[in-house]
Formats: sequence, C-alpha cells, structure tokens
Amino acid sequence: PNPNNGQEFRISVQGLDELGVVQLILRDIRGRVIDSQQMTFDKRSGDFLWRTNGTLESGIYLMEVQSETESTTVRFLVK
Repeated sequence: PNPNNGQEFRISVQGLDELGVVQLILRDIRGRVIDSQQMTFDKRSGDFLWRTNGTLESGIYLMEVQSETESTTVRFLVK
C-alpha cells in the first residue's frame, strides 16, 4: 500500500518469464541504498512480501525491481 507503515511491502511483479531472479533495491529519496534482496520469482505466486530490518523513518522512498531484461522503479511514502 502507498502510503506504507515502513515495516513490510507487498510487491507484485508482472511480465517476467515463468521463473526468474529479480533484484529488489530500496533507496531513500537521495538515491542511497537502504536495503537490497535477490528473490526468485515464480509467475504462479504473483508477488513478494518483503519485511524490512526495522521500521523506516517517515519520508519518500524508491523501490527498484530489476530482472535480467528489465528494470522499473516505484516511488512510495512511509508515514
């Protein structure tokens, strides 16, 4: 959800092959990397649940999702 509570994120990925590896990179608004994780995506499951190492401070963050062939970034707000 956007805004978010800063503790966990549900990330839905579409358009990838049946099985693939994605890199999730969480950045603050200045572009500094806060956390990153590599996950195996199974098209049948449809989404990921990513729990942070703690609660993020209020502010705007960027979530970048990278596959072998594509990359997209989503901006979201933590209350």
